[in-house]
Formats: sequence, structure tokens, C-alpha cells
Amino acid sequence: MRSERWEYKVVTVTPSIWGEFRPDEVTETLNREGRDGWELVNSLLYGVVVTLFLKRPL
Repeated sequence: MRSERWEYKVVTVTPSIWGEFRPDEVTETLNREGRDGWELVNSLLYGVVVTLFLKRPL
């Protein structure tokens, strides 16, 4: 059985200039990356900064 190979990407979504968390910005980022074949594997919320962990087949 051949295992599939992946590439990974980390994207950070920072708050607006007023320090607000913007879910719509996270959604826009995920949609943009998804169009390029990236799949969300995990996410991390630290304060108002969201870090997205993505993967796609090589």
C-alpha cells in the first residue's frame, strides 16, 4: 500500500486594526485557500489571532 504524500501550510489571520476578531476574514481566508486545494487540518485561537494549519496532496 502506497502512502499519500502531503505538503503543509500555516496561515495566520490577524485581527483588524482595532484588535477585533473577524470571523468573516477567517471564512474568506479558508475559501481562498480551499480554491487552491488546501484543506483545513486544525486551527488555533490565541487571543484574537487565528492560526490555520492546512494540507494538500503533493
